[in-house]
Formats: sequence, structure tokens, C-alpha cells
Amino acid sequence: MASLTGILGGGPDRIWKSRALLSSGLAIAAISSSVTALAGIRSAIMAFVILTGLLLLFYGSLFRPWGVIAFTFIFASFEGFIKHKLGYALLTYVFKDFLMILLISAWLLKALAGRHGEYRRTVLDIPLVLFTAVCLIQIFNPNFENWVISIAGIKVHLIYMPLYYMGYYLLQDRPCLIRLIHLFSILAVIMGAYGIVQYLQGPEAVSSLGSSFAEIVRKDTWWAGSRHYFRPMSFAATGGLASSFNMIGFPFVALSAIFSRHIWGKVLGAVSLLILMVALVLTGVRSSLLSLMATGLLISIIFSRRMLVPLVLVILIGLAISINLGEGQIEHRMASMSNPYKSFMTNRMRFITVVPELVSNYPAGIGLARTGAAAGALSKFYPEYERMTIDNYLTSMVFETSLLGAFFILLIFLIILYQGAVIIRGSSGEFRMVAIALYAVPLLIFIAGFSGPTLTIAPHNIYFWLSVGLLLKLPEIYASPGKRTSGEAG
Repeated sequence: MASLTGILGGGPDRIWKSRALLSSGLAIAAISSSVTALAGIRSAIMAFVILTGLLLLFYGSLFRPWGVIAFTFIFASFEGFIKHKLGYALLTYVFKDFLMILLISAWLLKALAGRHGEYRRTVLDIPLVLFTAVCLIQIFNPNFENWVISIAGIKVHLIYMPLYYMGYYLLQDRPCLIRLIHLFSILAVIMGAYGIVQYLQGPEAVSSLGSSFAEIVRKDTWWAGSRHYFRPMSFAATGGLASSFNMIGFPFVALSAIFSRHIWGKVLGAVSLLILMVALVLTGVRSSLLSLMATGLLISIIFSRRMLVPLVLVILIGLAISINLGEGQIEHRMASMSNPYKSFMTNRMRFITVVPELVSNYPAGIGLARTGAAAGALSKFYPEYERMTIDNYLTSMVFETSLLGAFFILLIFLIILYQGAVIIRGSSGEFRMVAIALYAVPLLIFIAGFSGPTLTIAPHNIYFWLSVGLLLKLPEIYASPGKRTSGEAG
């Protein structure tokens, strides 16, 4: 052990790494040897590859957590495409969750080793603990189906919440923040650009990618009379999720353009914003487009009126390009947006008016994983269990976690929006621009939640929790940037 420690450079940190590497190597050797003896060399090779990959991810979580977090977001961006290609194999449902489990395990291990430093309370600690308790209590709901469904529900509501603490505690400096913003911008532009390419190629070209693609093209479309309107899903699982990536990516791309010190960078940023806007409109998801427009308008009026003119220009130009590409299809689809209030009252208000009935019939909630994407996925394995489609996040929380759970998650939203506004009001210069961009993410998701189960699905949940952690850490980052080094950020 001493010689190994010397090779790695010595010191407490190196000693800890060397011990972890040595123990893991012994574990791999023991398991591979056992598999070889029991199942043969081919199975042993597969076990070795899987174990080595898992250990690399685990060590990344221990020593370079930002790398694993970035990988999680990258995988989430292409997860839908991978699911379609692999025929929705079980692994594709749980891989992203497994990455989070690795991150959480590494985080707890470092906490037990005293490597996180002194714990600092945040404004969300108490409501998060209370919401978590409500979700865990739902395991004992009288309408309990089975353990698999309940665990899946806990996973949906809680597993990405640690991203909030990781964003808050791991962010150490401005360079780390800028790298993340650029990463999210690149992922969003890739998603948007491929969505436009798919739309230009047409549904037949997308269907030719595989049977799962053909099925989603058939399902994820809309009709007007005898005309069939194709909804491009890009690298996401559906056109609706692609629109969410485009919507959430918008503030990050805008901030990347502002960060650029060169004219070509700002031009590239403007073109990228147009790509996102065109891709968003082509998906035909009106709620995402309206959420983006409403968020931009609110932030411009309240915090920065200079944003209003550029925002309106991007939206109008993007709409014009999309309508031209759509050859009348998009214009027909977006016609209802001329009166969004009437459209909401017709298509979404029923999900709010049903709340008293839900509370009366299910005062303790009906249990977890009964709405949203989790319910759809579980129905393939448990087709008989009771579930509902509720296109409103808070209503779905009333249904699953009772009025109490919905109250706590609403409280969390309101605290975030209030604290974020306070941070923006007390900032200036670059600090203010970053704060506005990060604030836009939870505001976007809050507004979009009135027409969809947002925090139960990616990309909403992963971007929401990480962005909130980053937002609340900003005052410390910009208060003493000279004290931070990029090396600390990992």
C-alpha cells in the first residue's frame, strides 16, 4: 500500500484514492473469477466490462462529480433516440436513474468521510424534507398497488432532487458555471437543429429509422381534416419532450451569446436562438411556446426591459420561418394561440376544476406513479393498475401525494421564485444576466406545469433542480470570485 501511495503522489487525498482503487480492483478480480468458474469466460468478460464501467462512473462521482453530472445531462439529451433504437429495453428506463444513484452514493460516502466541510443550511431544506416525507409515507397509502410501482414513484419525485444540493455545494467558481452553460447551450442547439432536419426529411424518413420511430410518428401527430401534420421528436422520445428541450435551452443559449466577446459569437448565438425557436414551433407544442413567450415577457417587464425588443424579434422571425417551412400546417396548428385564454379554458381547465373531487374521493392521494411518464412506462409491465392522464403538474401531485404534497411542492416553487427575484434585484452586470437566465428555468417549468406533469419527466426535473441550486449559489460565487479556482470545481 505504501508503494502504491508513493506512486500516486502521497497525501491524504491520494491515500484515500489508492485504497479505493485497490479495494475495487480486488472486488473486480474476485467477482470475475467467480463468474468465470460458474458461467464461463464470455460471461466473465461481460461482467468485467460492466463492473469496470460502473466503477469508472463511481470514481468520477467521487473525484470529478461535475463530469458525471455533465454525462447525465448529455445522456438525457439523447435518451429518447437510444430508447427508440433499443426498442425501449428496461436498461434505457433506469440508466439515467442509476447515474443519479452513483452520484448520491459518492456524495454520501464523502459526507461520511467528512470531506464536504461544514454543512450550510439553504432556504429549501425544510420544505424539501417535508415533501420527501409525504412521498415516503405514500408507500403505506391504502390504495397501494405493489412495491415496484411505489419505488418507481419515489424515484420519479425524489431521485433528481439531490441535483439541487450538488449544484449548490459543488459550484465553486465562475469558469465551472460558464462551462455548464455552454454545455447546456450546445445540447439544446443539437436537439433543435436535428428536429428541423427531421421535419424537412418528413415522417417517412424518420419512420425508416426503426419500428419504434414509426410507431411514435404514427402516435405523436395531429390531424386537421384529411391533412396529417408531422411532429419531429429530434433526439427526444416524443415531439413534446423535444419542445421541452428547446424551451429550457433558450435562456442558456441566450446567455452564451451574451458571454461571447466577439461579433461572430454573438451572431452564432442569434442564429442558435432562431434554430431553437423554429424547432420549437415545428413541434406544434403550443404550451411550450406559450410558456417561453410568457416567461420572456414577465422577465423583460419586471427585471430587464432591454430584453423585450430582441426577444420579440427572435420570436417573430422564428414564427415566420416556421410557418413558411410548415406550408400552412403550422399556421393551422397555432391558430388557437390567437386566444390562449380560451384555449386553456377549453383544453386544460378541467384538470384544475377536478381537484375538489380528487380531494374528496382520495384525501390521502391515490399513491405514487399514477400519472405522468412513469405511469405510461409502468403500464407496459402492469397493464391492470389504475392510472390517470393529468396535464397539470400540481393536480397530478394532489392525485398522487394528496393536497399536502401539492402544497409543499407549490411552496418550494414560490420560495424559489421569490428568492430568485431577490437575487436578481441585488445583482448587476454579468451576475444579473446569469441570475436572470437561471431564474428563467424554474419560471418556465412552473408556467409549463399548468399544461403538463413537468417535474415528473426529463428534461424538466434535471434542469429544474440543478438550475435552482446554481441560482441560489450565485451570490456567493460573484461576491468573492477571486477566492475560487477552477480546480476546486472538479
